[in-house]
Amino acid sequence: MKSITYKKYIEYSFLRYALSIIVILFIMMIAFLSVNFKVIENLENKKNTQKLLQVLEKQFLIYDSELENLSTDEDIIRLLSGGDNSKLSKVNQTLYSFVNAQNLKANFILLDKDLHIISSNLFEGNKELFLESRVLEKVKSAPLNHTYITPSRMNYDYEQESSLIFAHAIMDGKETVGYLFFDVLSKDFEYLFMRSPIDSIVLTDRYDHIIFYTGKRNADLTLKYPADKYMDNFSKDSDIDINGTRYQGHINTFIDGQFTLYTMISKEIQRRSFYYGILFIILSALIMLFMIPYITKRISEKNVSAIEELIILTDKMSKGNKVDNPIIFEEFNILLSSFDKILSEKETLIKNNSELSERKRIMEIKQLEEQFNPHFLFNILETLKYQIMIDKEKAVEMVLAFAGLMRYSIYYGSTVVALGTDIEYINDYLMLQKLRYNRRLTYSIDIPEELQECMIPKLLLQPIVENSLAHGLVDVIHITIKAEHTEDILTISVEDNGKGIDPDNLELLRNSLEKDSIYKEHIGLYNSHRVIKLLYGNSYGLEIDSCNGTIVTIRLPFMLESEDE
Repeated sequence: MKSITYKKYIEYSFLRYALSIIVILFIMMIAFLSVNFKVIENLENKKNTQKLLQVLEKQFLIYDSELENLSTDEDIIRLLSGGDNSKLSKVNQTLYSFVNAQNLKANFILLDKDLHIISSNLFEGNKELFLESRVLEKVKSAPLNHTYITPSRMNYDYEQESSLIFAHAIMDGKETVGYLFFDVLSKDFEYLFMRSPIDSIVLTDRYDHIIFYTGKRNADLTLKYPADKYMDNFSKDSDIDINGTRYQGHINTFIDGQFTLYTMISKEIQRRSFYYGILFIILSALIMLFMIPYITKRISEKNVSAIEELIILTDKMSKGNKVDNPIIFEEFNILLSSFDKILSEKETLIKNNSELSERKRIMEIKQLEEQFNPHFLFNILETLKYQIMIDKEKAVEMVLAFAGLMRYSIYYGSTVVALGTDIEYINDYLMLQKLRYNRRLTYSIDIPEELQECMIPKLLLQPIVENSLAHGLVDVIHITIKAEHTEDILTISVEDNGKGIDPDNLELLRNSLEKDSIYKEHIGLYNSHRVIKLLYGNSYGLEIDSCNGTIVTIRLPFMLESEDE
């Protein structure tokens, strides 16, 4: 595999991911614009149409219902049939209150049976226009018990221009006593339609006569809608082309088909928004493509500079120099801290291994010196001479024990050995020493069978036993060696009933075990204690107590031979 620089890798990676993001964003934006153009806008247009439809239907039903109620109102009937003018004020108040409470307000006209105006909110000039209109004849000829609805063609002055008339006959029994008209104002239609986001709105009656149109002031209201040239294309929900402009059209009838609402929303704005969106995305992508190489270069240089700084600092640290200036990136600082920690642990490990090797060498040399001590050899050889003459089997045991002692002493193959192996060596050592001290020395060894395979440092016990003989023996001495374990701790004790250690020297001995300076008189104990700590950590080591004699307790981790391997 061909290797590349980290800088090039950063540049290629950033460029690849940036281009991927641009492509994904481009696809997502096109998809969004397409969905918005095809679905969301269509749903929104239908929603706006339905909202307008509900307002108109509710308002027209209110006018229709109120006309039914007012046509049987006693006050109005008495005013029209009996000429009770005392009811005029109350009737005026009722009619004014009703029309003013509506969203689509209206002119009201109350006529008697001779078509004279009894009550109205029209201005005087507009009243004359109303009386001259043909709508009066149409109302008189209409069915008496139904509301008559027709587009209004009244060009009133003073903003009283109207677009839709609701009319109903006032009956006293079977006799017609008058007529009530509600003429809905054009300005309120215009205000309602203009608040809607729909581009074009047309309201017609059941005969397609225009009631109101958003372009009413420029339209010929004598025409029907839609014009014939659009009729073939204008279905219930369809797109329609008018003078080269595409519209989305909707047709809705309401109140039992009495009214039809035509709505059209220009699709040109939507199309332009779609095209402008695409153009914006393309321009943005081109700008990003132009900027990406520069950004990539800057990012790669920044990252590479941090890597180069990291390399320089790690090189300084590997040479033992202290680093004071951290890198700007927290992650790299963590790497430096970890590297520094590893170096420190490595130096500590090297130091400990060196010391461990030196301690092991000193212990083995000390043990060899002890075994080749002229007095020790002389006593063994003298004893052996007499044993050959007295007890040949005992002499053979002595020779085998001495050979085992020598063999174990010169064995350098391992730092740790099984407890049983070291105990065999101690047993041979004590047996030979007993030949030297005879009845002055007795000993016992109690090691459970399940602990024979526990691993301990080689030559761990010999310096401690030697220390008991050297400093504890006065007249007679008994040495006891025991072992036990609790959970993951192996405890070995070497106890003698010798002269013991006085409190001051005991405290001095305990302190010397924890210092680098060696208390020369007990260098064997110090070496054993130090080897244990180097191998297993500061939680383990020797503990020394003295009362009637001396007891040295050794704490080690409980490890069997298979676990150590």
